[in-house]
Amino acid sequence: MQAEVSNSSPRLSNRVEGNMKRMVSLIMVSFLAVVTTASAQELSLETSVNVPGSYLTPHKICATKGLIFSVTYQGNMYVQNDDRSAYPIVYQTHLSNSPLTAVACDTRYVYVTGDDGILRTIQRQSPFAIVAATSVTGSPLSDVNYVNRTLLVSQNQGSASATAGQAFLYELNPGDTTMEISRRDYSVQQIYGTTFEASATVVYDLDTGVRLGAIPNPALDVLGRPATFESYADDRYLILMDAGCCGRGIWIYQMKALRTAFTTPPTPQYIPDYYTDSVARAGRWLVAGNEGSAVAIFDLAKSPAKQVAYINLLPFSGRTEIDAAEARDVQILSYNHKARSMTVMVGTSWTYPDTPSQYLLKFTW
Repeated sequence: MQAEVSNSSPRLSNRVEGNMKRMVSLIMVSFLAVVTTASAQELSLETSVNVPGSYLTPHKICATKGLIFSVTYQGNMYVQNDDRSAYPIVYQTHLSNSPLTAVACDTRYVYVTGDDGILRTIQRQSPFAIVAATSVTGSPLSDVNYVNRTLLVSQNQGSASATAGQAFLYELNPGDTTMEISRRDYSVQQIYGTTFEASATVVYDLDTGVRLGAIPNPALDVLGRPATFESYADDRYLILMDAGCCGRGIWIYQMKALRTAFTTPPTPQYIPDYYTDSVARAGRWLVAGNEGSAVAIFDLAKSPAKQVAYINLLPFSGRTEIDAAEARDVQILSYNHKARSMTVMVGTSWTYPDTPSQYLLKFTW
């Protein structure tokens, strides 16, 4: 028995060894396929919605508790169900004969600003009644933010972003101030930016109103003109965008480092993504919409941040060409890290009757 086993063992061993090699190869191929699938990032169209009107500036969409609120250049407000399929309009109303400029949500109300100078407070639930309509200063209102129970409203061509502790203001011209508004009686509690500082994003403490410093605008636009900056702020990042048709890109500041040196800001990370108008962040992912009808996603865990996904919305518009094609507003509707996916809503400035103005994109990683 031993001799027979010994005589046949080389052939058996060769077969076993060959089979094991093939099995290991198959396992490795399967493993690499799983790794490739698991690590792939993809941005695809989920659906589009033909909401009448256009989104010409950022901060035109907010989402809360299964409802999406958006305001348009044509003076209308729309409410949609966040049902992950058709996103149907469940309520609409004409609020102004002037453009509506921004919308923000808190736990009870929706706040809407407009070129007519009126701040509107609207119930967040049906019947979506207007609780208050206040003429704040008589000037056009350009922006609204709600953070940490603080309501901030900008006027003229000013814009702002805010975290729990700081407000970041940009003024294109003197008088483009930002005001803290009382939610009780809508009186002006504090005015930020009364001293005009050109070509800078100025930082204020929201608790004390004290000026903390100024971040010089990092560049002129591609035509050599003073750039027009929009900002995005959260607890981890301040992001500046050179908005408009000739914008230069995106500048990213780590908030932790920035808070220790508002007077001498650290060098930001720069992404040369031209024409970016609006951004939003979910975890490590930064979503950017630009005036080239495109949406890009960057991985902030990389240094420098790396573009991992990109989609041009024009092929999904039903048109071969759109004048002044723009993807303006960006809103993250859902973010499920365990499922490695999120849904992004993009508002555009397209106003053709047969062209959707909203695009729902799915990002997986």
